[in-house]
Amino acid sequence: MGLKEFIEGNKLAARIVQGHCPGARAKCRLFVTDKEEILIVVLKSSSIDFEKVTAVLGKAVEPASEETALEITGYRNEFLPPVSIYGVKVLLDERIEEKGTIVCPLSTVSSLEIPVSEIKDFNDDLVVVDIIKKGELN
Repeated sequence: MGLKEFIEGNKLAARIVQGHCPGARAKCRLFVTDKEEILIVVLKSSSIDFEKVTAVLGKAVEPASEETALEITGYRNEFLPPVSIYGVKVLLDERIEEKGTIVCPLSTVSSLEIPVSEIKDFNDDLVVVDIIKKGELN
């Protein structure tokens, strides 16, 4: 099931927008451990603190290859959506939770505008946690 079908099938308020979409920009990045995949969602201007990620997961992560990202999500690494990726643990930075809606790029010409509540509701294994480098307040 593609993202558009996921949105329609679940009657989400999220929408795929062509061109520039104003709002809180976020980035989704896929990482792997020896046993699982982890999607990390942070504000675009934030840097992930991998020591915090390791503390949360109890193990280190490494970036997923482009091939792994495409195979698991159907999207390239820099264009991952925060929903419709089954079996992947999601770490949502707590600063994202403070936003009503975020915008995630899906390609160079389209973005996903999605309420944070839908990210939380439509991911089975999601943890809200502080995972950005200290001193970055967005």
